[in-house]
Amino acid sequence: MDGAYWALMHGGTDKEIREGVQAVSVPILSISILTSGTRATAVDVEAVQTIRTALTRRLNHDLPGVRSFCAICLAVVGDEKDAPGLVKLLETTPNAGERDSSRYRLAIALGLFGNAKYASAITPLLKSKSMYDRAGALEGLGLMKATDDAAAVADALDDPEDHVREAAIRALAEMNAVKYAPAIARRLDDSGGDVQKVACYALAALDAKDQAGEIVKVLRGPFSIGEAAKALALLKATEHAPQIAKLADNESSLIRSEALLALGVLGDPKYIPTVAPHLEDKEEYVRDYAAWALILMGDREHKERVLEIRRKAAKEKVTALRSTSFSSLVRNKFKEVKSRGEQNLETLEKE
Repeated sequence: MDGAYWALMHGGTDKEIREGVQAVSVPILSISILTSGTRATAVDVEAVQTIRTALTRRLNHDLPGVRSFCAICLAVVGDEKDAPGLVKLLETTPNAGERDSSRYRLAIALGLFGNAKYASAITPLLKSKSMYDRAGALEGLGLMKATDDAAAVADALDDPEDHVREAAIRALAEMNAVKYAPAIARRLDDSGGDVQKVACYALAALDAKDQAGEIVKVLRGPFSIGEAAKALALLKATEHAPQIAKLADNESSLIRSEALLALGVLGDPKYIPTVAPHLEDKEEYVRDYAAWALILMGDREHKERVLEIRRKAAKEKVTALRSTSFSSLVRNKFKEVKSRGEQNLETLEKE
């Protein structure tokens, strides 16, 4: 589902967004109940079929934006036999102007089926003058892991639009296109902060530890400092732990929290004295990050304070150890970190 809801709401005219939301509001509510992960898990086959039928009917709506809204939802809750209809819809949908993102959503919808045989339907969009078309094609190719088109995707790393460069980086990471890691690393000095962030996580996803020396330069700022710290930690680049540790006392609470979490992910007990004072940080959420960092490090010395912070945070249903603290590109690495943290916490609570 990553990117699907964003795609639903991004671009389009006010009327398309309004009618699109009205058209898919009930199906989206149903999908949220029936989905697990990226694709739908049917708990009620009849209900899923009803939703699919409603969405398919709306593919004939007068407004292209509404049709593409429904295409996204259909890709999430449907199955691959719906794909040919979306291919035809993409082929017959013209670009209606600079702000039109209909084909962007249709390309992503095809990508959600995860089958590279539909790549040829969206690759023509790579040459479009529309930023949305190009970005949608890249997102779709990444989702379907169309590795045969990796070279064309890599060419988009030099696109003049930030959003398109970000999409190219994500696509290469989703394709596990390791050979393009140096090209992605060159985008670490991109003037667009979001491009830097995506590049950091993409290199972590590709296990490109040989690019850690390039990522560490991002720690100097001004953008993506926390993302660089976490990417280095996910790469187990322990040689750069001292630079990350220096950020734990940064005047920015956001940078402090992300540096603490990165140290926790690295798991080196040597940095417990760096993390522990932040159990009393002036910012409550930073205290939670410090607690999780110590949990990940296997610390026992500060058990009582750590558990006190975690109990309070649990009541408020907040936690530093959540997927949104990272990027969907590193979801598998995050699962490993989360599992380690939860196991350590369980052990700590039983002692």
